[in-house]
Amino acid sequence: MNTFFLTNTPLFHGISENEISELLSCLGAKERKFKKDEIVFRAGSSISEIGLVESGSVNIVVNFYLREQ
Repeated sequence: MNTFFLTNTPLFHGISENEISELLSCLGAKERKFKKDEIVFRAGSSISEIGLVESGSVNIVVNFYLREQ
């Protein structure tokens, strides 16, 4: 995991790379890679973790369906 990248994020501001490594170990952090157009989470999914994007981008799509009356 790129701990140098994490030192430059607001979440880990002021924490050294060594401390971040220790924190990530205690938190059971894992690194995941996704292919283009792969779904990370589906709407309505129960989420119990947070994520940081090291490179690339993520699109958040919100669909609103209006019922006709």
